[in-house]
Amino acid sequence: MKQIFMILFYWLMLLGSIANAETQNIQIEVGGVKIDVQAPIGFHEISSLSPETRNLAETMTPPSNRLLAIFVSEDDLGRIMKGEVPKFGRYMLLQVFRELENTNISNGQFRQLVAQIKAQQNTLPKEYELSQKMKIGEHVPLGVFFEQSNAIGFASLVKYQAEAEGEKLDYVVAGGTSFIRVKQKVLYAYVYGTYENQDDLNWVRSKSREWVNSLLTFNNTSTTSSGSTYRSSSSSEIGDKLISKGISGAIGGILIALLIGVFQGAKRLFKKRKDDV
Repeated sequence: MKQIFMILFYWLMLLGSIANAETQNIQIEVGGVKIDVQAPIGFHEISSLSPETRNLAETMTPPSNRLLAIFVSEDDLGRIMKGEVPKFGRYMLLQVFRELENTNISNGQFRQLVAQIKAQQNTLPKEYELSQKMKIGEHVPLGVFFEQSNAIGFASLVKYQAEAEGEKLDYVVAGGTSFIRVKQKVLYAYVYGTYENQDDLNWVRSKSREWVNSLLTFNNTSTTSSGSTYRSSSSSEIGDKLISKGISGAIGGILIALLIGVFQGAKRLFKKRKDDV
């Protein structure tokens, strides 16, 4: 009888481990407010597991924003655990605009933000010169692909170019940028995938919806948050700031894959971990 109970106990432990692996949960804090974040299926948050990856993502995060979490695919998770360089074919970032972390955003203000995003998305800068060896070229907005009372997401295709060892390399990335109002705080959720065909773009859109719905489901968005209510002499000021910093975060996030995939300097970040294995 004791042996049966022990078998059942270990079986339950195994099931619990599997469930936890499929639905990894983390908790972040924004302006004194705790927000629950469930990792999207097939992805894992690796800030503690891989400080090198986290540091690289921090470097690519604009100073105006704070990186809250970085999720990589299970394929890249395995590479990181083996001390290998992740490929970053698909990954996700969660950020917040520092200036408004301690500020509550009302439903009305968020609806105004949504209107501004819909009006401005097709007038975003087309090209970003980053250095003599790195450039983000054509940036093609693909429109809003979902809109809810507390979230909006739009997609784009971005071509980025790099020069390494005299060779010019071109890549195209499908990106999904979502603005989410959670517990009266606005978060930026970014989903990226290297573009090969339409399936990659469809995946970005689908995964973005999945992640946004998860964030809204796991948090009571009607709960009163810590912080003051945003007040501005200009009705569009809050939207302009949130949009510009959200786009800055999206562009910075694209460069993570570029640096790891092209430049040996980024790969050296992972060399020590591999040597230690």
